[in-house]
Amino acid sequence: MNRERRSELLATADAVALLELAERCLMRTQVRVQSPPRTGVVLLQLRDPIAGEPFDLTEVVASEALVESGGHTGWSLRLGTDRLAALAAAVCDVEVESAGALADEIVSLCEHTAQVASERENRTEARLRLTDMVATR
Repeated sequence: MNRERRSELLATADAVALLELAERCLMRTQVRVQSPPRTGVVLLQLRDPIAGEPFDLTEVVASEALVESGGHTGWSLRLGTDRLAALAAAVCDVEVESAGALADEIVSLCEHTAQVASERENRTEARLRLTDMVATR
């Protein structure tokens, strides 16, 4: 799993699971906070499905954190105001980047997060198909 995909999944992973893993990482490894967790707004861009051009939809609240361990950096950006979860995600990111002892568990959490998101998307698509069938009758 590449870092970009891992970052996407850590951004949506269950906060409680992230906090638990991050605590376990911190018991084993020295991590330095480079940029304390902070909350702000970021621009949400979407791509126009017809023209294929990006456009600015709105601003959303997000929390960001940056950490360092053993010459590696860990970064996270999560929607919402949960700065502790953002910090935990950054700690988990640096654990994987540095091939730490809990890297496999963090990747497993990411894989589980992807599976849950896929199942949710499939359920949404199924509901939309039902709506299409009802609308065409």
